Amino acid sequence: MEGEQLFPFFHLVYYGMIKIAGLNTSILIIINALLTGIMSFMVFQFFRLHLRRFPALILSLIYLGASVHTSTIFHAFNVCYILSFGFFVGALLLTDRYLHRPSWLTLGGIGLGSLLAILSHNFSIMIISIIPLYGLLLGTKGARRDFWPLTALIGVLFLCFAAGYFACGGTTGATSHNRGVFLALPGPAYYHYIFTGWILAPNHHLFQTELYFPLLFKLLLGPEFRFYGRFFIGVFFFLTAIGLIVLRGDNREKRLCLWILLANLLPFILVGLVRYQISFNQAFSPRYGVFTLMGVLLLFGLGWRIFTRNFSPRYPWTSLLALPLLALIIAGQASGIDKWQQEYKKMSAMTRACYECLPKGDDLEVEEARKLFCPENHSFLTKRQALEIRRFLEGR
Repeated sequence: MEGEQLFPFFHLVYYGMIKIAGLNTSILIIINALLTGIMSFMVFQFFRLHLRRFPALILSLIYLGASVHTSTIFHAFNVCYILSFGFFVGALLLTDRYLHRPSWLTLGGIGLGSLLAILSHNFSIMIISIIPLYGLLLGTKGARRDFWPLTALIGVLFLCFAAGYFACGGTTGATSHNRGVFLALPGPAYYHYIFTGWILAPNHHLFQTELYFPLLFKLLLGPEFRFYGRFFIGVFFFLTAIGLIVLRGDNREKRLCLWILLANLLPFILVGLVRYQISFNQAFSPRYGVFTLMGVLLLFGLGWRIFTRNFSPRYPWTSLLALPLLALIIAGQASGIDKWQQEYKKMSAMTRACYECLPKGDDLEVEEARKLFCPENHSFLTKRQALEIRRFLEGR
């Protein structure tokens, strides 16, 4: 167990990387960057299932260059998110293949990809439940009968994971960060957290307009509106895309829109339970954007396809409207990369300070270690872990 997480496959990969590269951070960064490139190519393949080649390529390149990857590339431990999302997208690609050419081998591949996604990071527990809905909403009438085999497969995976989780962590495993999480029903803060992670955060990650229009935000918005004002452009285009799909899209496009919204919503229903007591700002963590940006970009791609289908034949100049939108997105990513690099440098310095505050000697009590070693972020630190950290720093 790692806090409330159970991801043994990630530990296998991560400690293998450490065994090979040691503390050579450059090698770890290169590995994470290569894995991000492979993951982005898989995102391109998924976009190609629903969009033309050129829009799919542009959107996948935006995804590849997204600033959220700063949190997973430059933070070696966060390779768990890259692995988890990569296996999830692989399972999705196999699901689409299964709907067209069902076979037991493909179904087994979907199960393996989904299982490895969960065992790489538990954020994907709820998101893999969207795989059967992909078959139900996007399969042909004949292929929708495959909803039940997919549902049974995901149900078996849930049961297996639950059995392993309770065997390792017990019934209190999920309370390591929030000890009273199950003592009462969640209040408004929980739903605020879900809304933030579902709608506000991915659109903020995509545009980040307050970073390159700071003076505009300062002049036009008062202090009480400045926080929510930074989401205006992203949410505006997000709602515009959904409006185009609902009003002008065909049935398949509407079903795909519903599927995307559910795919971005479901993970935060579970994650919110063990995170909302920290702060709703935690939902803005860029590592979650690794998952949610794919859905937002695909929504924009669908909205743009419907827009050009309805307006470009009569008004060819409307195709040029894509250029300022792309410029906003690219500017947001360029400014966001520097922002998150500075943020992670600061976090690294704070963590190092927490390491160095551990006293010498072998008589360190576990409660003392928790008080000394970043208590807000590492409340689950055990005495053995504290001693191992200190011995490592002392070169023993």
